[in-house]
Amino acid sequence: MVDATDRSIDCTRAPNERKEMLRDLVSVEVKRLLGVSRLSAADCRRSFFDLGMDSLRAMDLKLALEQNLECDLASTLVFDHPTVERMVEYLSTDVPALGAGAKAPAAIG
Repeated sequence: MVDATDRSIDCTRAPNERKEMLRDLVSVEVKRLLGVSRLSAADCRRSFFDLGMDSLRAMDLKLALEQNLECDLASTLVFDHPTVERMVEYLSTDVPALGAGAKAPAAIG
């Protein structure tokens, strides 16, 4: 879980801690864009598009992640990594630009 007082995803943390922080970030943004308050573990393995995301929201997700992570991401990000779990795996292993400056997500009401 992301600590509300800690606004960064620190690349010096253990890989499993970074993955959890990234999972929280991606989940918060997906919930915000879809207008839902909860994503189950099964939802995290379902395609964003099966959950109700459209191409406009896919771009909004990419832009929100770029802003929070302070790095450039491919315009095809959501299409190439279409679930929370696959996106977290990609971000945690294949995006070297992620650093200590990345912002943690704001809590959803």
